[in-house]
Amino acid sequence: NKRRNGAVMRNLKMSRIEGHKLHKLIDANDGLITKPKYRPIFLPNSTFRIVWDICSMIFTVYFAVIIPYRIAFVLDEDKPHWMPWLWVDFAMDFFFIADIYFRYTCF
Repeated sequence: NKRRNGAVMRNLKMSRIEGHKLHKLIDANDGLITKPKYRPIFLPNSTFRIVWDICSMIFTVYFAVIIPYRIAFVLDEDKPHWMPWLWVDFAMDFFFIADIYFRYTCF
């Protein structure tokens, strides 16, 4: 143990010398106790998660109804009338892209 402790102490002293390899790897001023890194997790019963899931359900139903309707009934001459709704569709697409990210990292 004494030999190992001595080696650790020497390495810590060397890490304080700027320009040394150990200085780049070890922050000698940093304590041995480090704060754990954590990701924010939204619990299933949190308000944010409930609102997010309700929006996701509403947007899914919207797409399930509107896309077949547009395919079947919207004519080419009516397309300028639907252009403002195109921006709404883009916003919902962005919502679902964010949903994929949140499902992978936070939910």
